Amino acid sequence: MANVAMFSPSVFHVRPRQLTSAARKEVLQIIRSSPQPLTTKEIRSLIRGRIGGLVVPPKGAPNLFHASTTSSRTKIDPRPLTAPEIRSRSYLKKIVLPALARNKDIEKVGIKKWLSKAEVERRLKQVPDAVRSQVAAKLAGPQYMWYWRSLPPRPSQPKKTPAPSDIDLIPKAASGIGLDLSHLSKRRQEDWKRRMDRNLQVMLARMRAKRAQSEQALGSAIVSV
Repeated sequence: MANVAMFSPSVFHVRPRQLTSAARKEVLQIIRSSPQPLTTKEIRSLIRGRIGGLVVPPKGAPNLFHASTTSSRTKIDPRPLTAPEIRSRSYLKKIVLPALARNKDIEKVGIKKWLSKAEVERRLKQVPDAVRSQVAAKLAGPQYMWYWRSLPPRPSQPKKTPAPSDIDLIPKAASGIGLDLSHLSKRRQEDWKRRMDRNLQVMLARMRAKRAQSEQALGSAIVSV
């Protein structure tokens, strides 16, 4: 019998295809806590605990950390991420950030900035020697880069109180709604319900007719004025 390799389900991590509430909370918190807009790469660096270099977590601590940029010195928050799926670059770039933009939580802005010497050298290493001088000339000036920045929270819309229906305007004692009929037999209960339903329809018809007369009288008074 051939040996079959057995894998634990935890070996594979299936990324969700939609924005999860945990991923939304984590990424939005990172963007809102930054004093300036962030690139996708910078957001990933903050997720992974990298700011200007690899930050090695303490021994025995989780592999993934929050990072804070409240000062020039890197700070590590030992709380593990509640959304480990945002470690994926494709999930962050194709799912999380576009969904936050569609929901008006963040927006994408283009900003011209000078590249650091290290970034220029990194980009030049990725191009062939034949065009390196041309690329270097282009990189000598400010570069147009895309950033993400948070938008102010939208004001909550006040809930509209529905207008009371005609039945709500009729006293319960008159409509018979909610009366305890358990002391009556089933036949008497059905007779009572039919009778009260007829009475209710009559009361509603009278109420609507009276309202129509009032509206007509009001309209006539306005025209005469």
